[in-house]
Amino acid sequence: MFNPHPDIAPLLWYGDGSQKNWDYPDYPSDPPNLGGHTHEVAHAVFDLDGGRQMIWEFHDNAREPSAIFSALPVYQEEEVPPMPGYPRWFKLTPGQRWNYLRYLEKPYQPVDIGYAFLLYYGLERHLYFGDYHAAVPVIFRMRGILDHPSFWYYSSNALLISAYRRGDRETMRRVLDGYARHKGDFNLCMLAHTAAGEPLSAHELIMYRVKFGFRNARYIRSQPEAFERELTGYLRQEYGCGGIPYTGPLFDLPDAWTPAAANWTMFGRWCFLPDFTQDMDFIAAGKTALQAVHNRIKELSKPS
Repeated sequence: MFNPHPDIAPLLWYGDGSQKNWDYPDYPSDPPNLGGHTHEVAHAVFDLDGGRQMIWEFHDNAREPSAIFSALPVYQEEEVPPMPGYPRWFKLTPGQRWNYLRYLEKPYQPVDIGYAFLLYYGLERHLYFGDYHAAVPVIFRMRGILDHPSFWYYSSNALLISAYRRGDRETMRRVLDGYARHKGDFNLCMLAHTAAGEPLSAHELIMYRVKFGFRNARYIRSQPEAFERELTGYLRQEYGCGGIPYTGPLFDLPDAWTPAAANWTMFGRWCFLPDFTQDMDFIAAGKTALQAVHNRIKELSKPS
């Protein structure tokens, strides 16, 4: 017996027993070949605007990794091995299952990242196909406790993509705060900003400067505060705001892709996005802004 935390309890998946809420999905007998993938593609789950798709894969097997099967043994072990890189309930040792159930009772604490990911796989399924509004605050709270780059990366992408699909601007803004600083996916960042009706800020433009073809970081490194302040002023003068807006043909751009999920059994990690680096006018405008501020700081740095 275990008593999961009240935030977690309604979000858990069960593969058997009285609480069973997970069934294996029905896959087509002859999956379509979409080309360019090294895995067998089962079917498209949903379309994004402009016909772009997220893909559900058949990879390894279709069993939800976080689904709890009560028929499998659970008991304390004197020596519990480390959690595997891609944890699955049905492949854990009895002692690992015991530890995981104890973790579900007190999930808001530092823990071996494998246990956190096992919980997160199920939460991620809720982001796309379940109780989105209940899963979001739990994931944000976990992000505030776990300092792990892979967890931050996958949860950031999943939160942004699922929030974009639902028009949840508040969640997009919350994720974007720090997204560029952690070198999040540029195209996903731009899509979220565009969907939220907000420009790319001066700080983000600096973080993504290489995407705009600007590689001279001399004054960005030596005078970061002055550079950002001057760039904000330049953008405000040019665009009426402290950022650079995107006004181009959003879904006429070529495709790019980014990982959309850590849970490999749910759907493919690839979400196809507009490739903003292929809008030459937008890229040129960003590079012009960065170069203008570079020149301005250079002039101000000359001895009088």
